[in-house]
Amino acid sequence: MATIIEFEGKRPKIHTSVFVASTAVLIGDVVLDEGASVWYGAVLRGDSGIIRVGKESNVQDNVVIHADTENGTIIGDRVTLGHGCILHDTKIGDGCVIGMLATLLHHSVVEEKCMIGAGAVVREGFRIPSRSVAAGVPAKVMKELNGSAEEWLNMAHEEYTELSERYKKSARVIIE
Repeated sequence: MATIIEFEGKRPKIHTSVFVASTAVLIGDVVLDEGASVWYGAVLRGDSGIIRVGKESNVQDNVVIHADTENGTIIGDRVTLGHGCILHDTKIGDGCVIGMLATLLHHSVVEEKCMIGAGAVVREGFRIPSRSVAAGVPAKVMKELNGSAEEWLNMAHEEYTELSERYKKSARVIIE
């Protein structure tokens, strides 16, 4: 079972359809909307601000999300957060893919339908406009999203939505 911690009177709110992996940690003011999933080793620490994960969004293994201001970290619907991402007081619009090990710093904004490359660092206060592909350290907008990349982006969340259903039906922790 996941570690779910109430902090200063705030406890995570988890929709009944959500999958939360057994080693995930949810602390404080965390809201998981319908069909979201939080995978192994992920830590969502809403001790000083809200963390909201939108519908059918997936927080993959070892992602760390923190909110330390009242603005919080808000993740839109159908967002994919790749393995090992770090998000800190940021906003992500609907339909984005954030690549593995990417870091989004304080008050950064990724508008809807964006793709952020693996390992990118979106600097503090930086805004990535809608339908952009951004990469690098620091992250820069490389091009506008189009063609097959846009088609893939529109379906990226579906794999984890389906996988979470499989896990809810058949995954069991074995203690020996």
